[in-house]
Amino acid sequence: MSRRAFPSGLILLLACSAILARAQNDDETPKERATAAGSVPTLTARQRDSAGIAVAHPQAAQVSQHWDALGQVLDVSSLVADFGQLEAAAASERAAHAELERLQGLYKADAASSLKMVQAAQAEQVRARTQYELASSTCVSHWGAVTRLPPDQRRQLIDRAADGQHLLVRASLLGRQSIGALPQSAELQVDGIQVPAQVIGVTTQASADLQSAGVLLEVSSIPGLGPGARIPVTLMMAPSNGVVVPDSALLYGVRGARVFKQAPSTGSKDRWRYVEMPVQLLERQTGGWLVQGVSSSDLIVVRGAGALWSLQAVNVTSSDEDEDD
Repeated sequence: MSRRAFPSGLILLLACSAILARAQNDDETPKERATAAGSVPTLTARQRDSAGIAVAHPQAAQVSQHWDALGQVLDVSSLVADFGQLEAAAASERAAHAELERLQGLYKADAASSLKMVQAAQAEQVRARTQYELASSTCVSHWGAVTRLPPDQRRQLIDRAADGQHLLVRASLLGRQSIGALPQSAELQVDGIQVPAQVIGVTTQASADLQSAGVLLEVSSIPGLGPGARIPVTLMMAPSNGVVVPDSALLYGVRGARVFKQAPSTGSKDRWRYVEMPVQLLERQTGGWLVQGVSSSDLIVVRGAGALWSLQAVNVTSSDEDEDD
C-alpha cells in the first residue's frame, strides 16, 4: 500500500470525461442526470492543489445603490376622475344592496313587494357590482401604488394633487421590467437643482413609449412643470450588505449564479468537500460582484471552479490509498 496524490493528468481526464458524459447523456433518465448533477466532489489538499483549485474568504462590503430613471409628470385629472368613478360606483353598489334587502324583507313578510320587484332589484345589484369592479380594476391598473395606501392617506394624496399643491411623477427605470426592493428616497433634477420627492410605491401606469418598471413619486408643485413634462430622477436604495467574489468564482446556469464553498469532509482532516451555493448578484464591482448567499467566514473557490463543476458530474471522491501492483 502506498500513499500518493491524485495525479493532475487524471483530474484533467476526469474533467474531459465529465464534459463528454454531459454531451452524450441522451440515454440517461432524468433521475440519473439529477443524481450526477447533485454529486459533491471530495478531494484531499494535494489533489486540490494539483487541480489548480484555490480558495479564499470573500471580503465583506456594503454599497449604497442608486438608479437613474426618467420622470414623467402625470395628469392628476385622470387620478381624480378614476377615483371619483370608484367612489360613485361603491355608493351605487351599497344603495342597490340596501334596496334589494329591503324588498326581500317585504316579500318574505307578504307586504308591499312582489317577486318581479325583487328580481329587478337583484339585476340592479349585479349591474352596480359590475360597475364597481370595473372602476376598481381601472384604479388598480392605472394607480396601483395609490390604491394600496390606507384610505385616509389615499384621500389626502388625491386632495393635494387635485388642489395643485403637489405633483405626481412616474419614475421609469428604462430597460427594467420589475423592481425588487422599493427605493428609500428620490430626487428630481430640475434646472440643476435637486428636488426631494416622496416615494409612494411601484406603479404600472406608463405612456406608450415608456413600457418599463416604474415608481410613483409625490413632489411639491414646481413652477413650469405640467402634465407630460420629463425630468431626470435619481432613486436611492437602502444600503446592501454582502461579500465581494471575483468573476472567476462565479458559475452561471439555469439555476442562476452559484459559487463553490469548501467545507471539511466528515471524519477526515485532509479531505475537503465542495458544495455549490446559490448567490444573489447585487452590484458589479471591479473584477467581481457584490453578492448575498455566502459570508466572509466561508471559504470560496476563487480559481478552478470550472474544474470542480466538471468533476461534480462524475462524482469524484478522493482515495488516500492505492494498491501497488
